[in-house]
Amino acid sequence: MKYLVSLGLLLTTGLANAVSYDCVVTKKLDFENVYQPAQMEKYKFSTRIHDSDKPKVDR
Repeated sequence: MKYLVSLGLLLTTGLANAVSYDCVVTKKLDFENVYQPAQMEKYKFSTRIHDSDKPKVDR
């Protein structure tokens, strides 16, 4: 039983350190365009930032 408690605490500690941030894009530019508000609403651009030992960004 005490091994299950120890395992549970280890898993909980690992999950507590994993943080993700969901960021809604409010202004989008590229070399040719500035996206209009209607396009921003239609395509709902967003970015997710995973904060961990090796941070990464998903689109």
